[in-house]
Amino acid sequence: MVGELIAGRYELEELVGTGGMSSVYRAYDKLLERHVALKVLHEQFTADGDYVERFRREARAVAQLSHPNIVTVSIAASRTTGSTSSSSTSTART
Repeated sequence: MVGELIAGRYELEELVGTGGMSSVYRAYDKLLERHVALKVLHEQFTADGDYVERFRREARAVAQLSHPNIVTVSIAASRTTGSTSSSSTSTART
């Protein structure tokens, strides 16, 4: 996935970490010209509506938080690669 362009604007630069449900990448937002963290749901979960909804709920919950030590969710988007849909969440400047 490194080097891939997501949603026509986020260029994945490096894998920062991975968990059971998703991976986080350092990415560059070409539209706003800034670095962001991009959280991407693992492909094996993208066809499962329950996982996708859980991922979206998490993005909505984090978007409600405001604290200097918590990144801000600036966009929650979906992308389609072939017939597989992937959800991703971009967060504030890293």
